[in-house]
Amino acid sequence: MKHPFAKLIGLEVDSTEAGVSTCSIAITETLLNPHKVAHGAVLYALADTGMGAALYPLLAEGELCATIEIKINYYAPVYEGQVSCVTRVINTGKSVVNLESEIFSGERLVAKANGNYARFTPGARRDQTQQRKENSMNAVSEAYPIGTPGTPWGDEERAEWLSRQSRQRSYETDVLSVIERLRPRFDVEQYGRLDYGSESYPLMAIRSRNWRDDLPVVLVTGGVHGYETSGVHGALQFVDQHAEEYVGRVNLLVAPCVSPWAYERIHRWNPNAIDPNRSFHEDSPAEESAALMRLVAPIRDHALVHIDLHETTDTDESEFRPALAARDGKPLEPGGIPDGFYLVDDSENPRPEFQRAIIEAVEAVTHIAPADANGELIGSPEVARGVIQYPLRQLGLCAGITNASYRTTTEVYPDSPRVTPAQCNAAQVVAVCAAIRYALKHP
Repeated sequence: MKHPFAKLIGLEVDSTEAGVSTCSIAITETLLNPHKVAHGAVLYALADTGMGAALYPLLAEGELCATIEIKINYYAPVYEGQVSCVTRVINTGKSVVNLESEIFSGERLVAKANGNYARFTPGARRDQTQQRKENSMNAVSEAYPIGTPGTPWGDEERAEWLSRQSRQRSYETDVLSVIERLRPRFDVEQYGRLDYGSESYPLMAIRSRNWRDDLPVVLVTGGVHGYETSGVHGALQFVDQHAEEYVGRVNLLVAPCVSPWAYERIHRWNPNAIDPNRSFHEDSPAEESAALMRLVAPIRDHALVHIDLHETTDTDESEFRPALAARDGKPLEPGGIPDGFYLVDDSENPRPEFQRAIIEAVEAVTHIAPADANGELIGSPEVARGVIQYPLRQLGLCAGITNASYRTTTEVYPDSPRVTPAQCNAAQVVAVCAAIRYALKHP
């Protein structure tokens, strides 16, 4: 296979077989940086090319591959001579393949890279998108299995719905244990408890240690809809990897999993068939929402940023909207699911430059959702690239519970064939960091 870029820099693919490749390059003066060291991009190119070469023999006829992400660690500088790269496939999934490259100068390991590659058949993504639309239409055309069309649910229907929900993962294992590991570095507090039948869930928040009243507050919330996984894990990942970067600059308050019962059931609602994210108002019917509002009340007027981490998934159209229409006894109109990341700004306090800064940062991690043929995302006009607006407080949405100058709701699309769960988490983390950076520059 011709490789014009490899030819340009003198990179050679020396051998390739199913799942393994070796590449090499001679370090010449044109490949050095101003400090007379081989430019890091040269070693990156070795890894990237080696990964493609190792993967290609594994592809089925008609399949192609493309880089999703590569992380590289540089261990030692290279000044001259021959550099070689050995790449091996680590794990092969249906649509994503993980590979590892080791780069040597002589016998010395100078860099190591790990990458994820997409494997796909051209045109298949369009077919998958069409299939999702057809599945959604089928879901709309069939009556929801609970209740009578046109009649709101009563206690009997709600009980039947609840009986169909089952525990699929563990809040204690996935969330509480992670928070405990963060306790030596941050202040951890229980701000409430949910008691649903025989099950009890402590509601946990993480605060900056050495909280200072003279600093602005950044509020990060996740898992308001329990099934939106990257909101929960993205919030925890942000605390673990980046929160300490803001010591002495902001006070951080993070509620990573607002709805633990729904997290375990991978659902949008609480056990009373109530959506917490329409319930952030006085006399809230959802204890998840009421507890968070009590936690936030003391800092409500001191918040600089509130970023609420969410996902939009295919099940929004196939399960949750049909369930909502059935619950409320209303007709269901088919909609669409945006393919990519987008944000929800506050129409009552729009901050377009703030939203744009987040979109530009996240684009380095995952793709931004394009508007549909009507110029809309999820039924709302796109006011800027990847941005729509809702009246947050009027709708009882979580992002409206403070008077923060900067508010936004993230929406990651985890069902895209172009992303991995790790990318979804990373997109949430990048969004939080970008939001804080912008707000600190424009207080």
